[in-house]
Amino acid sequence: MANLSIAQSEAELKIAEALVRKTYLAMGYILAEDTHNDISRYLGEPQTTTLQATLETGLVGTISLIRDSVAKLPIDSIYQSELDKLRQPNQLIAEVCQLAVDKNISVKETAVVTLKLLAHVVFVAQHCEVDTLVFAVNPKHCNFYKLIGCKQFGTEKKYPGANNHPAVAFHLDVKAATTGHDSFLRDILLTPPEPEFLAGL
Repeated sequence: MANLSIAQSEAELKIAEALVRKTYLAMGYILAEDTHNDISRYLGEPQTTTLQATLETGLVGTISLIRDSVAKLPIDSIYQSELDKLRQPNQLIAEVCQLAVDKNISVKETAVVTLKLLAHVVFVAQHCEVDTLVFAVNPKHCNFYKLIGCKQFGTEKKYPGANNHPAVAFHLDVKAATTGHDSFLRDILLTPPEPEFLAGL
């Protein structure tokens, strides 16, 4: 069973970023000559929390949560007008991004790690009083994000930050995800994270 924790050190962040790079290279979201992407500049910043899933073999999954700030969000590069409609006084938005799972683990382990990362990022959002999570999703993954309770709020666009692959914008109401009964994440969200996990925030 994968252990979930929050990356604290620069070394942990670099390992997580390396997994994202390896995964995104394989998917064609970045090119070998790309040394940075639109999201890299947010990593390690106060508004960003990076989660890590580890097995005995090391890091097998990662995901990041970037809270909205004056620096805006990576997704603003193509969906700013749509996001501005979601931005309301006393409502905090955060982007979920940099989801990557090691392709060397089994299909079953991949599914478990992916769901645990998404569930724990929701717990982090709840802890940080985030109201709405937003995602830039490749269209081939749209059905999965609908299953976990996300709603589409932006039409398909080319995403320069993902090597011009198509993206669709989704959002998730954090309160609905943590108290509702129609989300695919429900069973995992019913089990709160270990106290030491939230202690890392």
